Amino acid sequence: MSKKGFPFPLPRHALGEFCHPAAGSVFDRPRFHEGYTWTGNTHLALKISKGNWMDGEIESAEDAPEFLKRIRKLDWNAPFDRPEWSLLEEVAPRLFGRKAIGLWLNGKTNASPVVMVGGRFRARLSVLQLVSRLPRVEVYTGPADRSAPLWLRFSGGCGVIARASSLDNTPPAFAIFEPRRDGETGERVERPRNAFQGLESVGNWPPPEPVD
Repeated sequence: MSKKGFPFPLPRHALGEFCHPAAGSVFDRPRFHEGYTWTGNTHLALKISKGNWMDGEIESAEDAPEFLKRIRKLDWNAPFDRPEWSLLEEVAPRLFGRKAIGLWLNGKTNASPVVMVGGRFRARLSVLQLVSRLPRVEVYTGPADRSAPLWLRFSGGCGVIARASSLDNTPPAFAIFEPRRDGETGERVERPRNAFQGLESVGNWPPPEPVD
C-alpha cells in the first residue's frame, strides 16, 4: 500500500487499486456505463467522469448485469448542495501516522483499525487511506442518517464508502472531522468552508480542475 497520491486526471493503472483482487469477482475490473467509468469492491465504489484513458479501453458494464445491480443499489444521492465537505488532506498525518495498511491480505479484507468520521460514520482506516490518494478528495461530514454511506468527491469523480454494520459496535481508534457544537446549546454547527466550498458553481460542485 502506497501513501503517494494519484494525479489528475486519474491514470488508468489507478483503477485497479479500487477493484476486488479476486479473479472472477463481480468487481474484479472497472466498467463503463452511461458515460462514466465505474470501479469498486465490497467496501467502496467510484463513479469517474474524467480519467486519463479512452472510453474504449474500459469494458462495458452491459455484459455484467450483477455489477450494474450492485452499483445501482448504492446511495449516490450525495448532498452536494451542502457546505460540510472536508478535505482528507487535512488529516493525512493522522491517517498515515503509523503505517500504510493494504485493504486486502491474501484476497480477504485486511485487519484495520476503525475511524469515526464526522461523528457518525465508522470506516476502516485502510479504506480511508486508499481513498485519500484520490486527487483533491473530500468526504461529506455534515448531518446524515446513520444508515447513509460516507460520500466522497474528488477531481474527476465521486464515490461512496458503504456502511458496514459489522463495525457498529467497534470502538474507534480515533476520530476525524468531529462535528462542532454550539457552546451553549450543544447543537451541531457547520464546519468552516474549505477551498472547494463557496465556489461560483451550482451546488458548489464540481470543483475546478487543477492547473498543470
